[in-house]
Amino acid sequence: MTEHCHILLIEDDQWLREGLKLFLVSKHFKVTAVDTLAGARAVLSQATEPYPVRLIVSDISLPDGSALSLFDELYAETAIGKIFISAHTSEQERIQGLQTGADDYLCKPISPEELVLRIKAVLRRLHLDCDETTEINFLHYQLNPESRILSYENTQMQLSGAEHQLLLQLLARQGKIVSREMLFSGLENTQIYQQGRALDILVSRLRRKMLGAVNQVDPIITYRGKGYMLLQQN
Repeated sequence: MTEHCHILLIEDDQWLREGLKLFLVSKHFKVTAVDTLAGARAVLSQATEPYPVRLIVSDISLPDGSALSLFDELYAETAIGKIFISAHTSEQERIQGLQTGADDYLCKPISPEELVLRIKAVLRRLHLDCDETTEINFLHYQLNPESRILSYENTQMQLSGAEHQLLLQLLARQGKIVSREMLFSGLENTQIYQQGRALDILVSRLRRKMLGAVNQVDPIITYRGKGYMLLQQN
């Protein structure tokens, strides 16, 4: 990842803001950190080529208002990824955040490593990735994000666009249950997968491809009424 990938971090907690900024910079992101919506709007109006803002990571409750209003303003800006971070964990707030165009929602306390994974997943899904193609290694699999080829030893499987998007969503939260609502938000044809058992069928297709490569424990766990989880690396 090169420093050409510009992230706008909006967080009014000074210690958290500075800590996340230092961590993201250590991962070679270019980071601008502010503590208000006014500061964020100023950055967005000034940050142009060659370093436009590619993704926003924002707390919801800020001193001068709710970031929901900012995300609502940027709803049509598909060229900017958007991730909420919040101490509030209610399902209704997560849904409200996603309805304003957020690509992901992360509850506090925040794991910086998990935040980086989610940032990369959003950047890839929106075709905003700023670095060269690198394989993602997990559970003895290798995923090439550009070709969408999933490999296990000498076996290669071509993933469809939807299967690839689904796997990236699960990878970004590996070891944690991902709700159906969150998975819907990560798929391009959201309305299609909200109908009937379309999402379950998509998960089954991905699972069959992964299990077809190796005789092992099912890597995707189903939690009925809650969502799905990709097994954590041992």
